[in-house]
Amino acid sequence: MPIDKYMYIRKAAEIEEIAFRMQIISDINAAFNGPRDRMIELHRVYTELMGFNIEWRADLNWEDKLRQYASIQK
Repeated sequence: MPIDKYMYIRKAAEIEEIAFRMQIISDINAAFNGPRDRMIELHRVYTELMGFNIEWRADLNWEDKLRQYASIQK
């Protein structure tokens, strides 16, 4: 494979990975900070893609649990 072709393929893969990471960050940010509708929409899309339904409930005290986990990890 010529080096130019390799460099183009490598750059395309890097761009695709960055776009994927940006989408994940956006989805996580929307899930924790956005409206409840966004979380429901993400769950619907996941269910559609996976072909099965999972039961989920929002954890109202997730911030306290995260603080406790962070203090344990130190």
